[in-house]
Amino acid sequence: MRRRYRLRLGVLAVSAAVPVGLLVAAGASGAKVSSTVALKIRVTGSGRVWVTGKPAVTCRAASCSHTFHVRRRQRIVVNASPRTGWKLTKWAGACKGSSETCSLRLGARRSAGVAFAPPGDPLNPYPLGTAVTLTGPSGSWQVKINSATSNTNPPPPAGWQYTIVNLTMTYAGSGSATPAGFLHSPQQMWAEGPSYTIYPPDGCAPPQPDLDSTVHLSAGESATGNLCYEIHTGDAGALLLSGHALRGNTRKTVWFALR
Repeated sequence: MRRRYRLRLGVLAVSAAVPVGLLVAAGASGAKVSSTVALKIRVTGSGRVWVTGKPAVTCRAASCSHTFHVRRRQRIVVNASPRTGWKLTKWAGACKGSSETCSLRLGARRSAGVAFAPPGDPLNPYPLGTAVTLTGPSGSWQVKINSATSNTNPPPPAGWQYTIVNLTMTYAGSGSATPAGFLHSPQQMWAEGPSYTIYPPDGCAPPQPDLDSTVHLSAGESATGNLCYEIHTGDAGALLLSGHALRGNTRKTVWFALR
């Protein structure tokens, strides 16, 4: 009787050891490293992002994000394309610079950000020759900057520079109005440099035709002429011209490039 009892204990002991081995094997397989890794892209502004070989994601809101799953430690290329008229200004996080492509090799989960600036933003000003509708107390005007040149006759004060801006203004309101009434409303069509100094139009005498002295214009009529901005010489290379555009019920400042 004792032998049988001992044999049964031995059988039970062997049987109980089997699940332990199975558990060890299962634990080892669970620790296996995944062959893919996540890359989260945060987008500010309007544009598309994609990893080469994968479908693109389009962001039309103020901001959005998407996570791509890519092969671990494999070289990938992240692409970003701004919406028409917008501009890619910078990458952040795992990507750097302002190129439309970013090359990465990921060993772990990472994130990157890309920013697109809208037309008229200080980082993406409207280029010369672009017609933009602006709003002011005297109504709406379509404004187009034709050129911007420096002028030294008469000589400006030491440390200053005269910038002559030639532009075309078309009245888009009702009744009639003068460009001068629009130009001299607060901060309307003022120039601004990197030092955040603002310069009002006709701070110096422009060559004729002087846009500031034109007569009343009716709806649809245009006038082309010059304005003169007296600016610090240090601001000349990055000078921008600002105006106000109506976006819905909100007036928004927009910017024109002078170079």
